[in-house]
Amino acid sequence: MTVTFAAALVAVAGPISASPALASNFGSTGTTGITGTTNGVWLTTSASFVVGRISLTSTYSSAVTTVMNGQYNPTDLNVSIASPTYCDSSLDTCIYDSDYGDNGLNGWNACDGPTSGSHPNMRCATQWVRINQQYNPPANRIVCHEVAHSVGLRHTSEQASCVKRTADGGNSSTLSTHDRGHLNATY
Repeated sequence: MTVTFAAALVAVAGPISASPALASNFGSTGTTGITGTTNGVWLTTSASFVVGRISLTSTYSSAVTTVMNGQYNPTDLNVSIASPTYCDSSLDTCIYDSDYGDNGLNGWNACDGPTSGSHPNMRCATQWVRINQQYNPPANRIVCHEVAHSVGLRHTSEQASCVKRTADGGNSSTLSTHDRGHLNATY
């Protein structure tokens, strides 16, 4: 996927100032829809971020708890985790795992809710993260990576970030200081 970078960020309350370093891998991109492997990056609607574990194996369910509490809760996001039987509008991001076949993707993030704003500041009310068991991606890494896309983080070249693409040598399961800076400046 080709990623273009934006130099400006917009928070829920309006424009914010960000250093060029913080603007390099943040902002929405992509199209809405959950069919197929529609992939993208959106901002969540607010700092209250509710993640739903939907139809997850124990490995990925445990990874959601570990990653959300260890990587996302230390930011200005107010994270809570739910385990409902289906995805509904009370959830900001719904996480699923299944064998989605040999499609070349370990996981992806798609927008399945109302949107507001425009790129690079588009917000999606409900997002779906899908983890492809076909490739058995490392649980903490894939959860950290795909959830990052549901809060506005794009791919990065930073080795210390879980948002670095696996194809580019990424193997981190953590958010970098740079990633956290984006989240704290926006939420």
